[in-house]
Amino acid sequence: MVTRQLPPDDGVIAEAHQVHIGFYAQDQSERLDGKKTVLGSLEDEAGPEMRPQVRKILGTFLFSGEDVEKKVSVLSGGERARLALAELMLAPINLLVLDEPTNHLDMAAKEVLKKSLLAYDGTLLVVSHDRDFLAGLCDKIYYFKDGAIQLFLGDIDEFLRQQALTDERLLAQRSNSGKVKTDDLLTPQSPEWQEARKKAKKDLQRWEKEVEHLEGSLRNLEKLMAEPGFYDRPESASKMESYQKLKQSLSLAEEEWEQCVERMSDFPD
Repeated sequence: MVTRQLPPDDGVIAEAHQVHIGFYAQDQSERLDGKKTVLGSLEDEAGPEMRPQVRKILGTFLFSGEDVEKKVSVLSGGERARLALAELMLAPINLLVLDEPTNHLDMAAKEVLKKSLLAYDGTLLVVSHDRDFLAGLCDKIYYFKDGAIQLFLGDIDEFLRQQALTDERLLAQRSNSGKVKTDDLLTPQSPEWQEARKKAKKDLQRWEKEVEHLEGSLRNLEKLMAEPGFYDRPESASKMESYQKLKQSLSLAEEEWEQCVERMSDFPD
């Protein structure tokens, strides 16, 4: 839906001003023209200002020497994937959507891709089951739970640690008749308890910042909406829609913050 491949099931998709989306599909490498050479394929995608950089970019994606003169048709699946990613990185985009980008990539190619994405200045929206690839790359996790989409602020390692701790608590609760609190399971002297408390405190601070950020964005929009003639402007409808979405996001963030406060009660000083 974000990439316009499908219409939304409900509501609308409001695109911000001057957003240029690049999309790497799971079958992206199969869309390459097999008759072209590696070099020719990239040169055809590059604008005049980028042409001098084509060989350097190919080198970054592990194509060097005679490799650049190979026909695309003889490339392996991993080589095709690298070339498709190199083409995408040439485009003037500021929102890069990647659907399982590490499929068919070997370890060296994954590392090259990850370094390129870490240096990328735009926004990344990545769908992936590759934990090693995601580690250190993402700062928000959207996951499915209880029939809804949940948001976790942090990288994949932090998310999995929290999930493991949650699963441990649930297991302990099921094996006992009464409600078991975290400080019943672990003592304050244990490294696990200390680590869990540190994580809970970090989550609380993160959601406090998120709530403050959303409240500030809402205040700015409210000031704008209070200006004379606001509702006569062409952009008023999109601003009002953004305002409603921010209110929804704030409500969710406040719920997460409240849960963090409750979680911190399991870790008394």
